[in-house]
Amino acid sequence: MIRMQGNHTRTRLLPGAEGGPDGRLAQAEADSALRWAREIYTERRRRDRFFPTDLFGEPSWDILLDLFIASRESRRVPTTSACIGAHVPPTTALRWLRILESRGLVEREGDRSDGRRTFVRLSTQGLKIMEEFVLSTKTALLRGALGDTMDGGQADGAEAGQRGNGHANGHGSANGGSAKGAA
Repeated sequence: MIRMQGNHTRTRLLPGAEGGPDGRLAQAEADSALRWAREIYTERRRRDRFFPTDLFGEPSWDILLDLFIASRESRRVPTTSACIGAHVPPTTALRWLRILESRGLVEREGDRSDGRRTFVRLSTQGLKIMEEFVLSTKTALLRGALGDTMDGGQADGAEAGQRGNGHANGHGSANGGSAKGAA
């Protein structure tokens, strides 16, 4: 089911989101993840206005963000559009799409009306991972902006360290501190 949002984007309602508190909570989380993913993607383009674009190259990340946003807006993404969204030459973007596909994060599907065109989308696994990442990033950024007061000062650093980021404090800095005041 599709519904209109205040910013005129189409968002797919999650199963069960139409009724009951659990469904509304799930939909609110999905909407929140979409807003944060858009902001992350926009921030990456904003950065390009200040720094040389070849300084930061993460085409796979741009592809994943673009496909996550598209999935939440119920948009199909042609492979050529995914390549453009990666902000790298098409051959580089296609190579990264193949890598993402081989890792089970992306799937391709043929266009039934035009055999020359294919679409690309996040796999079920890719969508789940992206949503978890975006929501955890939102939580971490809010926690940092509010001075770790969201949970009474109890950060989930041990959990982050268990995921293998190498920083048991969960802040991601090698010196054990946070980014607060480091600007």
